[in-house]
Amino acid sequence: MERKRIIAIVVLITIAIIIGVVAILKPEKKEMPLLQAGKIRISKSYWSGERNFKEPEPEVSEYDIELNKRINLGGIGDLEIIIVKVNKDSITIKTSIPMSGNEGGINLRTKKTEFIIEKGKTLHLVTPTMDAGSIFDIDINM
Repeated sequence: MERKRIIAIVVLITIAIIIGVVAILKPEKKEMPLLQAGKIRISKSYWSGERNFKEPEPEVSEYDIELNKRINLGGIGDLEIIIVKVNKDSITIKTSIPMSGNEGGINLRTKKTEFIIEKGKTLHLVTPTMDAGSIFDIDINM
């Protein structure tokens, strides 16, 4: 009987030591260190079908890349974006209104509101309008 008690205590102490060692050696989760220190750069400009339209200089803004960050960009349609996903080489944004993006023209019927911006590439967003609109060129940099 005494021997069983000693074996049980030794087993419990061994289990406690193993759990303690595993807890100490367990690596911490780190969230995308490259993009956490990165910036999202947004260039806003306008276009118009008018003959005499003089295109103003683009407005360029930079913001820290943070998950769930809301950025009000204004422009036609009063666009707001939210950073909904941060990966090692890209981020995903959602727009407050449907936008035409990287499609080689303006898609007037677009319903797309989620876009991926890859490191080293520019996302080109345009308001889906016929007579005038806003253009947003968005990229991420480190």
